[in-house]
Amino acid sequence: KSGKDYCYSADPLLQYVYDNTCDNVPPKGQCTGSTPLQQCEGDCDGNGNCAQGLYCFQRDEGVTSVPGCSGTPPDPMSGYDNDKDYCTIPPLPPSGHLAYVYDDGGNRPFSHYDKSPPLGECEGDCDDDNDCAGDLKCFQRSGTEAVPGCASGDSIYGQDKSGRDYCYRDTPATSPPTQSPTSTCAPTPAITPPPTGPATYIPGQNTLFEADLNLSTGLRAEVIAWSGQKVVLSSGQVSAESFHGKPDGAAVFADECGGGWTYVSNSEEGGSSSYTGGVGALYFNAQNEVVDYKMIQKSTRRNCSGGKTWWNTWVTCEETDSGGVYEVHPKNNNP
Repeated sequence: KSGKDYCYSADPLLQYVYDNTCDNVPPKGQCTGSTPLQQCEGDCDGNGNCAQGLYCFQRDEGVTSVPGCSGTPPDPMSGYDNDKDYCTIPPLPPSGHLAYVYDDGGNRPFSHYDKSPPLGECEGDCDDDNDCAGDLKCFQRSGTEAVPGCASGDSIYGQDKSGRDYCYRDTPATSPPTQSPTSTCAPTPAITPPPTGPATYIPGQNTLFEADLNLSTGLRAEVIAWSGQKVVLSSGQVSAESFHGKPDGAAVFADECGGGWTYVSNSEEGGSSSYTGGVGALYFNAQNEVVDYKMIQKSTRRNCSGGKTWWNTWVTCEETDSGGVYEVHPKNNNP
């Protein structure tokens, strides 16, 4: 319509210009591009096919968009599968992970990576302490040595760059001591004495159907939490946070205050570039009443398996490429 204005995407258009055999590329089965591929060009087989600062976005079945690009992935020639992958700008990692955001050689050409000194904690590349903000220092590396206080976990996006140096905190930041949830230790209700007489639990006697479960004689079942909903507490109030989605690996910890216990559970939410997983914790008193719930680990992805340590912490593992392993206290207040 003459004189009317229209919205458009400033992101580059997806282009299928290359294939390792070239006979798939439309329209005539000939490559019109070459590696390294630029932003929104495909097909790439790995990060090595992409230009500096880009990564190869691997499309799962049914994925019809690519972050940082406009349009839909062009279909290959007739008779070939529609699963081509495209080079694009990697997402910034979460706080506390190494982030390669600056290079005085101009090797970070994209807008959300073109920071200038002073750099923040876990950001690089720094040349000396003057490149780092405040009292941060520049950790000099010859390879991929661990940077104190910073997690790698994002090498798939080229963040942990060999030989690049990153700003770090030489002295750990001062923070208040971790406090236990007040409701888990006080007051502790009196514990009902165990029953006496004949056994009431008879394994194998499938006599009860409760909370959508078939149970043996003597057992009871109760739903105490639903994913995406706040947890109802014994006080009649609800938790501040909603119970996490996709619960997975879990463990139980006796309360060091005595009389209660904690149930921790992984959340397998998230994906390779979506940090929506973590670990949640339900707190019980001595009467098995739920007194609190909160997330004790956040900003991780696809937390699947895990394990309880001998010193009563929880180790949670990301089930994804370049995934990390994190240790967390069942009463952590700084997720």
